[in-house]
Amino acid sequence: MIFREVDAANNIDRIVLTNDDIAFATDIDGLRFDFNFGCRVKLPDDTYDVNFIDMDSGSPLEKEYYPDNVVCTKIKYFLRIVIKVYKYGMEVWNHCYDAAGKNVRIELLMADRLGDLLVFLPYIEKFQEKHQCNIYLTTTNKYVEIIKRNFNKFHIIAIETVDNFNEKIISKLPENLYATYYYRTGYPDIGFRHNDIRQIGLQKNAAEILGLDVIKNYRHKLLPTEKAKCEREVKEPYVCISMRASNTCKEWNNVNGWQEVVKYLRSIGYRVFCIDGDPVDKDIHYDGIIANGCELRAGYEPLQDRIDLLYYADFFIGVSSGLSWLAWAVGIPVIMISGFSLPYTEFENPYRIINKSVCHGCWNNMNFGDQIMYNGCPLYNGTERNFECTTAITPAMVTEVVDRLIKDYNLHPELGTTRI
Repeated sequence: MIFREVDAANNIDRIVLTNDDIAFATDIDGLRFDFNFGCRVKLPDDTYDVNFIDMDSGSPLEKEYYPDNVVCTKIKYFLRIVIKVYKYGMEVWNHCYDAAGKNVRIELLMADRLGDLLVFLPYIEKFQEKHQCNIYLTTTNKYVEIIKRNFNKFHIIAIETVDNFNEKIISKLPENLYATYYYRTGYPDIGFRHNDIRQIGLQKNAAEILGLDVIKNYRHKLLPTEKAKCEREVKEPYVCISMRASNTCKEWNNVNGWQEVVKYLRSIGYRVFCIDGDPVDKDIHYDGIIANGCELRAGYEPLQDRIDLLYYADFFIGVSSGLSWLAWAVGIPVIMISGFSLPYTEFENPYRIINKSVCHGCWNNMNFGDQIMYNGCPLYNGTERNFECTTAITPAMVTEVVDRLIKDYNLHPELGTTRI
């Protein structure tokens, strides 16, 4: 059995393997196989051996040995693999990877951030089309609604928290599960990804886990509800913004930035809606934007409500966070303010704002570990240069990009004419 072990106190999340459920029997008694933890083979006894070959390169793959004569590939991401089993050195059985008509699980429980999910889902859809397999998604409850609405060919198994993963997930999976692939962004996670995500960005990471070619800015357009599509809620031209992110290093840390931008947007004829997921009492900066006319739609509301509002927005302004990915997936222009990550980390975007004249891109720096996501600025914390990657992005830099976007899309908010 493959299950998830979580130790929240020590920030440990790992896959644990037992060997009593390898899915497929063969015509050799005691020989079983599947692709649920990389390629996994249970040999009948010590007289047997196995090799794993990459079908595309012809190269042998590194093996891991487990109790009860179980052998796995060290690589857990997708490869087309040939299994070759030997008895006393002579080949007695082989199998070439073929998922057509079979059940494949994609574990999305580590795609807990919205952006990761929205990047990965379209590639899962592409994987299903390519291999003609049945997809079982394991995910958390909060994403079930948008997955069902937009990806209705998937079987969805959802849980409230990762703590009840074993009882809630495994009991609902089909017994004849051919393969499993695990979404991972944290590093090192050796074996679960082809390359370090810091070097390749979120989209290439998603494609490589599933053995697919990267498609430039590939996305699945998220759908509004029929009511929202047919009946525009806000009649005037409007823009959506999001100030918050999962960590401070992702945010725009210019003290006066957001309130000046909101003030400018209001002056040229836009209503402005803040759609942050966090409640407003978590950030003193909300007072500044409210004073300049921003209307709050912040708080823990269903994601579908935000999709419906974004659908008719002229554009979105945000940071490197899930709501920027959400706006991108809805299909509207996105102005992204980001200094902690390099441009290839997120989707390609002509309206990305980064100040390269100061320290920037620490998230992509291979000299730093995962701690930069939690402990603030890794170089200048506690100094006047703290978070200079975004404090040095001025309101004027943002409003200049706003003007360029308005010109590109021929928008006239002061006349009440909008993009859609």
